[in-house]
This record gives sequence, structure tokens and C-alpha cells, in this order.
Amino acid sequence: MVTGQGKDKDDRVERLVEEDKVFRDAAALQDDLSRLHLDDSLAVLQANTRYYQAFSNKDLERMSALWLRGVSVQCVHPGLAPLTGYNDIMAMFRVMFQSQDKVFRSTTVRPANVSVTV
Repeated sequence: MVTGQGKDKDDRVERLVEEDKVFRDAAALQDDLSRLHLDDSLAVLQANTRYYQAFSNKDLERMSALWLRGVSVQCVHPGLAPLTGYNDIMAMFRVMFQSQDKVFRSTTVRPANVSVTV
């Protein structure tokens, strides 16, 4: 049987072991969250890259694959009113991509200084 100072020492050791376990669990959780954040950020960057590739190549099929097929999605082009709904957005891209305007046909968009906040 442990008494007095021996029991106090055992209690302290037990608390330290438990605190160490909590710390290790918290550190592992933080690592998991960091990985998830990086995964989310990478997914946004990849979608952004695919969007501009589809736009630059005037590829309606690839552009279509990027958009949620729903009524609540919106697309905003500078100087224009927002378009709402997948069907209207794809109709707009269809018209744009079928344009025979040489300047538009040769337009390539390459984003620079992209940052992501997730």
C-alpha cells in the first residue's frame, strides 16, 4: 500500500501521463485539421485552374463539369447582372464559346497571385 508522499508522487505521475495523452491527442487532431485544410485549399485551386483552362479553351463540356447543377448557383461577369441557375449559366457560356469574334477566341486567361482562404 502506498501512503503519504508515495501516493502524491503516483498521483502526479498519473496526471502527467494523462496530460501527455491529451496533448498528443490534441496534436494529432491539429495535424488532421491542417491536412484537411490543405486538401480543401488544394481542391479550390484545382477547380480554379480547371475553370480558367475550360474558359481559355472555350470547352463547354469541361466548363459544364465544374458547375453545380442547381437553381441556386450564380455566375457574375464584370459589368453584367448575375446569372442564376445552372441552365442559364451554361446557356451563356454556350453563346460565348460559339462566338466567332477573333479577339475572344484567342483570349487566354491565366490568373496570377492567387490566394485561397478556406
